[in-house]
Amino acid sequence: MPRGRPITTPAGEAQKTKRQRQAEREITVALGLPRELHARLKTLGGYRGLSAEIRKRLEVSLEGDDPETRRLLSAIAKIAQDVTDAYGTSWRTDAFASHVFRGAVRELLDWAVISGEAVPRGPKPGSRISRLLEKDPGRGPGPELGFAVAAQEGFI
Repeated sequence: MPRGRPITTPAGEAQKTKRQRQAEREITVALGLPRELHARLKTLGGYRGLSAEIRKRLEVSLEGDDPETRRLLSAIAKIAQDVTDAYGTSWRTDAFASHVFRGAVRELLDWAVISGEAVPRGPKPGSRISRLLEKDPGRGPGPELGFAVAAQEGFI
């Protein structure tokens, strides 16, 4: 942007710069991180960068803030760690470790998820599942959502 007279709006007010608009939405925070964690987050951030990766992870950790979902995700993370500890490799890189992980998660879900007869009903209009089913109504809400999330998270 050229220096000199500020650009004004039709009402005669000075137009805000991108930095000024960003400062109204965000706060800069100094955060001490162990070097190893910093390197991992920077790598995971890729082209988006370190700050974007930290912001994404914080937002995800607060999303919905449902204690039961957090409890389930924590249990799945424990299973993943136990598989890695037992077999020396991640469930994502070894077929047998993946088989053990999948079996353990299925067993966990059998205990953790409500049982009983599922009475089918349509999703709320405008919800993510509703939009996905508009594109491919034949797959059903569970598989369609699972496929979409797997693709979004880079599993596919």
